[in-house]
Amino acid sequence: TNGVLTTWSDDQNRDDASARDFYMTIYGCMGVTQTVIFLSKEIILYLACAKASRLIHEQLLNKVMHSPMSFFDTNPMGRILNRFSSDVDSMDQTFPAKVDDFLNSLTEVIGIVAVIIYSTPSFLALMIPISILYYPLQKLYLSSSRQIRRLE
Repeated sequence: TNGVLTTWSDDQNRDDASARDFYMTIYGCMGVTQTVIFLSKEIILYLACAKASRLIHEQLLNKVMHSPMSFFDTNPMGRILNRFSSDVDSMDQTFPAKVDDFLNSLTEVIGIVAVIIYSTPSFLALMIPISILYYPLQKLYLSSSRQIRRLE
């Protein structure tokens, strides 16, 4: 969008109605395209999470229905129902928000890195060693994070 606005403001004929209509059409099409892409992402995310929730419920129900009678003797019905509802609730409420946040963050990071590489191509030479150093740090963080979560 900034490129369109820059070109429009630098155009010598920017005050003409035809030039204004041309740039407004381009700008409007970019807005409509962004809206369609955003709506498509949300619909795909909703359908994928609904399918995952249904699949988890079916698998959980299948396992419970094929459990031996001793399972039902040792676990009260309320605990079993609570497990069902908490798993389905996490798939319906928590998981879609987490995936949406991940996709938004991933898009932002890719955009930022692309702009940095475009404006400073020498950054690409630094990015490779930084990526190599990042991998062991990520492994260390993940293992530490898991251990801390277990303590809580």
